[in-house]
Parts: sequence; C-alpha cells; structure tokens
Amino acid sequence: MELIIVKDGHVYARARDADNTASEYSLITVQDSEMPEYPRASAGVGKYYDLDYVEGILSWVAKDRPLTTKERIEQLAADVETI
Repeated sequence: MELIIVKDGHVYARARDADNTASEYSLITVQDSEMPEYPRASAGVGKYYDLDYVEGILSWVAKDRPLTTKERIEQLAADVETI
C-alpha cells in the first residue's frame, strides 16, 4: 500500500507500507490550510516524523529509523556504563 499526498498539484509526500508493495494506493489532495504543522519537539533517538493519514486525519507520526553510527556509539557507551 502506498500513500501519496498531493499539495498544490504536486506530490508532497509518499509513504509505503513495510512490505514495499505499491499494488494499492491512496491519493489524498490537501490544501495549505489542511497541512499540519511539523512538530517542534524531537521525535527521539531512532525515530523520525513522517506524514500519515490515520482515520481520516493527516498528521505527523513518529516512526522508527535506523540509528546513525554516532547514535549507536552513544547507546553502546550508555549500556557499558550500566554494567
């Protein structure tokens, strides 16, 4: 399933389910006034914000992402301190 968000006649964002199949898609047209404001808070380590359309509401949702090398080193250092 692929979600395609169209704003002002242009593709604003695309998102695919984890299985990466695009056999089905949802096309959503939004206006500037309908775009939710990007969150000011940090999504947290290993997270990022992505547009999602849940139960008819377009919103920014924290999603998982791979840790950067720096974040993995920091996490390992924190784990070692607790031993």
